[in-house]
Amino acid sequence: MPFDSNRLAVLKESVPSEVRLRLSYHLDECWFVEFSPDGKWMASTGLDQAVIIWQDVLTLEPTVWKTLRYPRSITHAHWSPDSKLLLVNLGVDPTQPAYHPEISVIDVATGDIILTRKHHDGIRNIHMSAVGWMDDSKHFVSAPSTGQMFIWNLKGEIIKELEIYSEEEEVESNMIVQAMVMARGFNSAIVCDNDNKIRIIDIETGKCQFLDRMVAVPSAMTLSPNGQYLAIAIRGWEEVCRVPQILVYNFKTLTFLRALEADTYLNATFVIRPSYCGSQCEILASGSENGIVHFWDLETGELIMIREEHSKHCGWTDVHPHLPGLMASCSDDNHIVLWTTKDLSGELQDEDEKWMESSRKKSIGQLPLNLKKGW
Repeated sequence: MPFDSNRLAVLKESVPSEVRLRLSYHLDECWFVEFSPDGKWMASTGLDQAVIIWQDVLTLEPTVWKTLRYPRSITHAHWSPDSKLLLVNLGVDPTQPAYHPEISVIDVATGDIILTRKHHDGIRNIHMSAVGWMDDSKHFVSAPSTGQMFIWNLKGEIIKELEIYSEEEEVESNMIVQAMVMARGFNSAIVCDNDNKIRIIDIETGKCQFLDRMVAVPSAMTLSPNGQYLAIAIRGWEEVCRVPQILVYNFKTLTFLRALEADTYLNATFVIRPSYCGSQCEILASGSENGIVHFWDLETGELIMIREEHSKHCGWTDVHPHLPGLMASCSDDNHIVLWTTKDLSGELQDEDEKWMESSRKKSIGQLPLNLKKGW
């Protein structure tokens, strides 16, 4: 598609390129950050073995609602569709070999861990993203490295066990899930198996629909909120001159669209999870192992801009579900950065001023009783 400077100029206005806040609460590398589906909360996890639930995320001073400590690093967390629960994946931790992989569920309102479970028949590693919620928020899914998928209820009971297979194979064989993303609204999961094949699994039946085969295990996969696009991040490999790419598919037609690349985009080792910006999910945002955040035009594949705000690997970005001009990114530099578009920054200004005035009044009301006016 020919270069369109006018389109590029318009898209730049939809890129959350301005830094609104930098949050520095994590004590070590921050690996995951995600807004709740209702937009009221934000969760983050990392190497400091903490799950942090944030509130007041639209104010100038988001506060920590709850901090939950675990005896190991936390690879991933997943919000329930109703935003009331948080599913935490405690995978294999090389620094804590005595701990078996397990999953737990957090009640967001109370901050309590209401459920913790291991798989019942031994040690099974669960890929960091191979957990997720079903649409009813009452059941969740885990896909350990055994070629099976388990459906759990909130009592911690396995109510269904699926042997994942593909009918187009001459010989049915179990598939090991290496990466997964839930397709909300479809009760399906998009997975990459041990043959690097991307398939769509109907969780009700366990049947698979083949999409494509990758040259390597994806770093991460993400589905756009409108169900239009599927983005698959593929690591590069310098020895065979393979550059890192993000492959974009039309999920509704199951067709390949294009590959996104940039000289500054690095992904050789770690997880890089992209996200979608813009009112129509027309922009793809992604971090990089050098900390640079990239923004591409999904229609043309053109790189719109980059932003250098993180000093180390930036592995996760997420866009607010109701404000597509607000984005969060996290990094191994321990920080979470909240980004906004220029337009949204202006729209939030009035609310920011009201919040500042309210905070000022609260602080005055909390002055010591013996402090006289004017002193």
